[in-house]
Amino acid sequence: MFSPCAVCQAAGNCVRMVIGCLCCILLGGPVLFIVGIVLLVGDNNRADYVQTYNNAVANVDTSGMSAWSTAGTMGETTSPATFAMQSSPVEIHGDLDGINMNGVSFYGQNSVAWPSSATPSLTFSATTSTPFTRNGVQKSTTYSEGVRCRSSFATCSVSRMEDICRDDAGPHATYSGPSCFDGDRCGTCTNTQYLTTYCAVLQRNSGGGSAWVESTHRKSCRYPFDVNAQFYDSASTSPSNLQLQIYSDDDPLIVLESVTFGTHDFGITKAKQRRIGIILLVIGIVMTVAVCVGLCAIGRMVSRNIHRSRGDGSPASVNNNDVDGTPMQPQPYHHHHHNQFPSNQPYNNNNGTTAQGIPVAPVMTYDAQPNYNNNGYGNYNNGMPQQQHQHVVGGQYYEQQPQHNGYGQPNYNQHQAPPTNHHYPAANAAKNY
Repeated sequence: MFSPCAVCQAAGNCVRMVIGCLCCILLGGPVLFIVGIVLLVGDNNRADYVQTYNNAVANVDTSGMSAWSTAGTMGETTSPATFAMQSSPVEIHGDLDGINMNGVSFYGQNSVAWPSSATPSLTFSATTSTPFTRNGVQKSTTYSEGVRCRSSFATCSVSRMEDICRDDAGPHATYSGPSCFDGDRCGTCTNTQYLTTYCAVLQRNSGGGSAWVESTHRKSCRYPFDVNAQFYDSASTSPSNLQLQIYSDDDPLIVLESVTFGTHDFGITKAKQRRIGIILLVIGIVMTVAVCVGLCAIGRMVSRNIHRSRGDGSPASVNNNDVDGTPMQPQPYHHHHHNQFPSNQPYNNNNGTTAQGIPVAPVMTYDAQPNYNNNGYGNYNNGMPQQQHQHVVGGQYYEQQPQHNGYGQPNYNQHQAPPTNHHYPAANAAKNY
């Protein structure tokens, strides 16, 4: 069914996608360049963290832990129970380069009935020393957040939103809210998790011996080691049993939680970090240069289109129209000799002489080359007089300006030389025929 809201929503998503692509194209290069610089010059403490963990694996001390299973008790204050010693391998994720994979964790564990009170108090006693008690234990925790619609269609139905809620929060999460448009966040996804394992950390008594006391800086076995950093699991109802665990503060698992910030992943090595930084740096430079070149090309193309739309056919903006806008007619080709001097140059003062007062022959135009007779004189048709031999002294001409006949052609005396081309100054034609 056609829906204007759905069309608007799709158009909005398209606009957001286009803007996102443009941002990636324009900002991707600089961002990769900056990230590459950070990785290239940034610190890498992986080697120190790996060394700390390897030392914990090599120097694990189980002495005195036997008392945990004989005199130790854990449980509610009213009915504490004894526990047994357990061991399990330590799991590590990510790059395993340089890591001792033989780590084994030792801990005491006991399974007790799920506390009946809302905020129970748990007592831990590893030895004959004074036991410690955790009051106000949080048996459950509830998380609520909105659900973002993810669908290939324009909207998500309520059942689709429930599926998304369970996929994100767990199989026992519940959704409350309406249907939703694609990309929007709607309703509330509620997930209730119940306490499954409660863990405490002990440390050796500073007085020595086999006595153990509660750790002063770690209240739980999980990072960030606060009192509520316990093991919870999503469930529809509370479990029937509660697992209680107790660890030593120098146990490999506790050290691993500390140096990896709870991820069990030491990250990449320093060499790999440098290589990745160089790769990102090069990619960022290439992308930035490509974007700059593309923008320059687009700018030049737009500029050319603007000039063409204004009638600018050349960089000099030559206008081939007359003053009133009438197109100018093309003129016939007019040949000039190489040595023809313009009349407005400094060496010609426009009265037929140079700056030194020496006469200069005028520029003359002829329709055809002359034919020469046996005496070396030029014969001209169409009323043109014969051109006679020219005497040159020191490269200068010494004759009077020619007079013009009735046809507009110059009359030459016997001391003026014939032309050698269609258009040229008579001075350049000076030679002995």
